[in-house]
Amino acid sequence: MLAIIDANNLLVRAHFGAPSLSDSKGQLTGAIFGVIQSLAKIIRDMAPDALFMAWDGGRDPERLALYPEYKGNRASKVKSGEADTDSVWPEIYRQGDLLRKELLPLLGVVQLRRKDVEADDIIGSAVPLFREMFPLDTSIIVSGDEDFYQCIGAHVVVYSPMMKRHSTDKVRGVTITPDNFREVTGIADHENYIDYKAMVGDPSDNIKGIEGVGPQTARALVNEWGNIVNIYANREKILSQKPPSRVLKVFEKSAARIIKRNMQLMFLKDTPELREQVKATMLAARSLDVDEIKQRIRKMGSMRMLVAMPKLGEYFEAQTRRHQLLMRTYQARLESINRSAPSVADDMPIPGSDDEPMPTF
Repeated sequence: MLAIIDANNLLVRAHFGAPSLSDSKGQLTGAIFGVIQSLAKIIRDMAPDALFMAWDGGRDPERLALYPEYKGNRASKVKSGEADTDSVWPEIYRQGDLLRKELLPLLGVVQLRRKDVEADDIIGSAVPLFREMFPLDTSIIVSGDEDFYQCIGAHVVVYSPMMKRHSTDKVRGVTITPDNFREVTGIADHENYIDYKAMVGDPSDNIKGIEGVGPQTARALVNEWGNIVNIYANREKILSQKPPSRVLKVFEKSAARIIKRNMQLMFLKDTPELREQVKATMLAARSLDVDEIKQRIRKMGSMRMLVAMPKLGEYFEAQTRRHQLLMRTYQARLESINRSAPSVADDMPIPGSDDEPMPTF
């Protein structure tokens, strides 16, 4: 099993849910401690063969060119009661940078960030790559972001740490799979979720949907007719049923433009370049330096984190060993495939040469 972590989602959740911890200089450290604790919990509870973290490197330029308002609301998202909006995000990013650049490498955590590349697209490329590299393993995407529902399939699930299956549940954390997808989302087929979102929009990313078309209407359409292509192909049948006016809005020209735009904004990218970067990151040597990270934490003056470090270090050490074993197994399998692959002898007749005529069909 492979754990794929949406790092920014985890960081923000840790910042707003962490205790008020600070270092000797008075700088907040709650998010740092919260992320390390959360990773240790994932390692303890899931025992993944590999753990991979993807960080946001900024908003995607192509999406911004298509829709300048894309994710334009992110800076205004603060915890209820947080007074100074401007101070919140720089503080979150400061702790995130410290984690990514200095602390997590010492814990052997495998992570990737690329300038102007969203974590969503790194994960969108990592999922199919891991399916090729580790065909027998299931990937678990750890995030509360519904964008990753489009990745769900036979060997990919999404774990939403803060979700409750029922409102009365005391325990949080739901794993969304193809089997329980309808129960969780109301959408019958997980493959049609992106079609549903294209109609209703995504407020978390500041993406507007079709005006007047809400979740109930969109769910009913995809559950009965399938994806957008099939909905438009059955336009006459749908209209012949004399549906309510909100359904008619889906077939307006402006709606078609909105759906097309939203599809382009919402689809996660899968590129050869990102796959190669993810693969190289996974194969790079990883080492754990608990003594060094203890010194760093001691300098920060975080006694609570320092006291917890020995136990946390055990989890990360075990994770590093599992990752190294998985990578050795993968490389051994590649070498075996290469050794067993037939080689072309220098004197083998080449079709079309003087030795052998070109075949005719």
